[in-house]
Amino acid sequence: MLKKSSLLSLGVMLTISMSACSKSTPAPTASLTNTPANSANEPTSSANVDSNLVAQTVFKQNCVSCHGVDLAGGFGPNLQKVGAHLNQQQIVTTITNGKGGMPAFKEKLKPEEIDALAIWLFSMK
Repeated sequence: MLKKSSLLSLGVMLTISMSACSKSTPAPTASLTNTPANSANEPTSSANVDSNLVAQTVFKQNCVSCHGVDLAGGFGPNLQKVGAHLNQQQIVTTITNGKGGMPAFKEKLKPEEIDALAIWLFSMK
């Protein structure tokens, strides 16, 4: 028979997992809305902002349950500096086809969503 604390822990984990799979988009958090600093010679365009918002929304809806709200990982690996280790095409390939325990998202995400997510993740250095 499971102890009360084990049942409580299981219930909390299930609640978190279920909420992460929800289709509703939570309010942006500081860690997900931060984008890399632009230099003075590199103005932020509305296309970049739109792409970042798409990427952050896709991340929240599909990735946060494994990679965490702050990209620090958990079930999946830490992505806070993924752009320092993988190039943009490698990130696209991983999202599209999956890798190791990560499922493929080619059937779930549109190519432009995968591209936006890869660009955003590649900027994490």
